[in-house]
Order: sequence, then structure tokens, then C-alpha cells
Amino acid sequence: MINWPVDVTQNKYTRWYEQLVNKARNRTLPKDTYTEKHHVIPYCMTKDNSLENLVQFTAREHYVAHLLLWRMTMPAKWHNKITMALHMMVNGSGYGKQKLARSEYVMPSKLVEKYRLEWRNHLSETTRGEKNHFYGKKHSEETKELIRKRNAETKHIRSAKSMGENNGFYGQTHTEENKAIISKKSKQHWADPNTRQKQSERVKQKWQDPEYKENQRIKKLERWAKMSEEERSAIGKKAAATRKANGKNKMSDEQKRKMSKSRKKAYAEGRLVPWNKGKKAAATRKSNKCLVLING
Repeated sequence: MINWPVDVTQNKYTRWYEQLVNKARNRTLPKDTYTEKHHVIPYCMTKDNSLENLVQFTAREHYVAHLLLWRMTMPAKWHNKITMALHMMVNGSGYGKQKLARSEYVMPSKLVEKYRLEWRNHLSETTRGEKNHFYGKKHSEETKELIRKRNAETKHIRSAKSMGENNGFYGQTHTEENKAIISKKSKQHWADPNTRQKQSERVKQKWQDPEYKENQRIKKLERWAKMSEEERSAIGKKAAATRKANGKNKMSDEQKRKMSKSRKKAYAEGRLVPWNKGKKAAATRKSNKCLVLING
């Protein structure tokens, strides 16, 4: 019989759990059997990593053990920790664990609903307002810079995990009803002047970075160089139609001055060549993959 360090009610779940543990301790599995270590008395209760508190379970047994622990009756503090362990078991730990295990079983829908509601309520009670460990605090500038650096370094990894068949929505499409709902929520979101102002400030701040501006310019030139003449023409027509529909088909004097200044700078740096230089200029533009700005 397991000597629990907390008040655990003895019932069928504790009895089944003990039987599962005793079965695993008194057997010998083939060497090629996939197994996972499990703390008989949960680690959160005793911090006990001794061999006496460890048992080797198959993937399915490990899942069943955590499910039985969750069904046991114990003080709320420990039950919440057991719920978190089950949550990590079912949804993954973020380090690639339990992938093999998840392929071998499916949690019944009623249990999924019950445990998820319980987990949500637990998070709401323990992480909201002053109960949140970060309440009233802010990241230092050093920490913010470290977060930005790490995000930039791991961007390609996160992107690969969500591309192609790795994307949970791969091969699927939204229904017309869902599209209408998404469109409505998006319009409501951007109807808020504060939201538009914050986004405008974020974009302006990004364009203050010379490196960002240069990267965007290069990407734009690369995209433009890969397009056919028909695609370029279609983009120009669409842009002209949008400006006309918005009543912005004519540039203001200030816009014209900015455009002129920008072009002169591009000409001086060799990024653009004048439009009216005939075939030779066209060949130069093509060889240099230059982007030619056209009014209208």
C-alpha cells in the first residue's frame, strides 16, 4: 500500500493505481519496449527522485496512471498540481515528449471536457490580477532586448513547425460562415481608433530601423523581379483602383515633394534609373533588378 504524504481518500482509483504500480514493478519487459519513468508519489509532493519512488511504465500505462491520479480525491492544492501534470501529458511538454504516447490512446471526450474546464478554472483563479506572479511588474530594457534577440534567433524554428503539413489547418479551408465571422470581428477590432493608433506607432517605429528598411527593400525588389509583366500590371491597376475608390487618386503637393526627394536619392545611390532612357536603361534595370516607381 502506498504511504501518501497528503490526505488521499482510499477508493477504487487509489486501488487501481496501486495495482498498476505493483504490476510494473514485478515484471520484465523486452529491451526494445518503449517506456517512460513515472514518480509513484508525484514529485510535487515529496521531491523524491529515489529508485523506490520511480517505476517504468509503457506509454499507455503512464497515461492511465496520470488519469487515475487526477481522479483521486485529495486536497485542492495537490489536485491542481495533478491536473497540470495531466494537462502536460495530454498536450505535450514543449520538448517533443509524449509524442509516441499520444499516438497510442485517445482520451474520452467527456473526460477531456471535464478536465479542460477544471484546468481553465484553476488558471483563472490562480493567475488573474494580484495572484499573478508578474502582477505590477515590468520587464527591464535588458530583458526586453534579450527576448527580442531570442525570438529572432528561433524565428525559423517556429516557422518550420507551422509550415506545410505541420500546420494544424493544412489542407483545410474556412466555411463561408466562418469567413463572415472572422471578417466581422476584424472590422470591429480595427474600428477602434486606439488600436489603429497603436499599430501605426509600431509600424513607424519598425521603419526607423535602417536594417529593417534595407531588408524590406531587398525583399520587395526580389518579389518584383520574380513577377511577370502581367502580374506587375495587375498590381498597378489594383492599386490605382483602390486609390480612386478612396478618393486618393491624386497626390497632394506634399506627397509629390516627398516622392521627388525619394527618387532623387534613389537615383544618386544607383537604386533606380530614369524611366525614359530607352532599351538600354530597361536592360540595365533588368540586370540590376531595379524597382522602377511609376506614378498613377
